[in-house]
Amino acid sequence: MIELKNVCAGYGGTEILHQITLAVNPGEAVTIAGANGSGKSTLLATAANIIKPTSGQVTLDNIPLHDIRPRRLAEHLAYLPQSPSYDPEQTVAGLAALGRFAHGSDDNSPHGRAVIGRALELNRVTHLAGRKLGTLSGGERQRAFLAYAFAQEPEYLLLDEPASFLDIRCQMELCSALRRQNRELGVALIMVLHDLNRAARLSDRIALLKNGSLAFCGEPREALKPEILHEVFGCRFECGDFNGTPWCLPIDDAD
Repeated sequence: MIELKNVCAGYGGTEILHQITLAVNPGEAVTIAGANGSGKSTLLATAANIIKPTSGQVTLDNIPLHDIRPRRLAEHLAYLPQSPSYDPEQTVAGLAALGRFAHGSDDNSPHGRAVIGRALELNRVTHLAGRKLGTLSGGERQRAFLAYAFAQEPEYLLLDEPASFLDIRCQMELCSALRRQNRELGVALIMVLHDLNRAARLSDRIALLKNGSLAFCGEPREALKPEILHEVFGCRFECGDFNGTPWCLPIDDAD
């Protein structure tokens, strides 16, 4: 279990997160959502041990993250920020192979090759394996980084807006890949998503942030209620259900 216990965190002396308590169980899928500036990316980076809490604690199986060596932590947790830095000369296959570093695996080993090949396949970049990252479109590069994260074989996969730069078809394929990672392989997902309808399809729970505080956390059918969404986003919503999956649509007050 990854657990944030009364966590406060921020940048340069400015506190962004206020007393956040949130636990994510093995195999669970949790989406973090909220308005711009609400602290979503800060929360994800804090859960990944990229940002140190100013107070409170983040633990993995009751062990503080700061007590776990980075390589050991990477055996359990993969984190992909929204705009990762990259070497434009690195190939897609080479990037995916870097995901094996935590396991000390030789990417020429049978298992390493199989994992890398599967990661490339799941993210539809097998045909780009020999291409350099600097020659790719934004969407292609995003899928290459997702292959890198998948190749790490994490127990917890932390993704900040993974559908950025992807067209509708690629977004749907990404969701299918994430569902397979979650449901078939038992990988826990912690995702920042702006698309609440996509979050409803992917998530066991949705955590809604407002001004750095946890405003609500519950199942999608509980989170996607007009009164809750109005409180968090400051606009009106129409909500409903389609074949058992909740949906929401913001309403323009001018309509």
